[in-house]
Amino acid sequence: MAIITIPAYLIGRSMIGMHTLGVTAALMMLFNPYLLWDVSFQLSFGASFGLMAYTTYFSTLAEKFILRWKLPSPQMLLSFISDFFLTTLSAQIATFPVLLHHFAEFSILSPLVNLIILPLQPAIMILGGLAMLTGLVSLPLGRVLGLMAWLVAAFNDQIILLFALIPQTLSINSEIMVFASILLNLLILLAAMRSQKKRSSQYALF
Repeated sequence: MAIITIPAYLIGRSMIGMHTLGVTAALMMLFNPYLLWDVSFQLSFGASFGLMAYTTYFSTLAEKFILRWKLPSPQMLLSFISDFFLTTLSAQIATFPVLLHHFAEFSILSPLVNLIILPLQPAIMILGGLAMLTGLVSLPLGRVLGLMAWLVAAFNDQIILLFALIPQTLSINSEIMVFASILLNLLILLAAMRSQKKRSSQYALF
């Protein structure tokens, strides 16, 4: 997605996230059609889709709730909730059908674990990217940055493995719950699209 988006940005063209996601997925499957049945691909695509489709909608609902109840520091509170909770919730909901279909169980602690490791992800991606680019110019310096990225990633993995030792999964009827999770996603997607259309109509009036 970055390979498509960055050149478009440099030449002054705007990109719609959903379009970029669709084109990226299509190109990946062009090189390897079997990716469509790959669990990792399904989870990555689902999480990306959820972040793009649901986060703004959930943030709008959260903003209405915070303003209605006149909570202190509304913008700071909304920013914290959006960054550390709503993004995780969006990805979690979008990946529910895949998780339930393949594993027929649900981890009760997964939302909490995702919340804990979320701040580590930008550091892993930034350090990993810098290590790759720097390594092209100076291999020793690239290795140093790569080691830093590895340390953060290793800490991330240890958190996940620690919580994995706790028995906290629910076995479910996968057929029923997969259908229910798909229906939930369709309902949220419909609500998000209606909300987006309403906001677009309001902007058009101005």
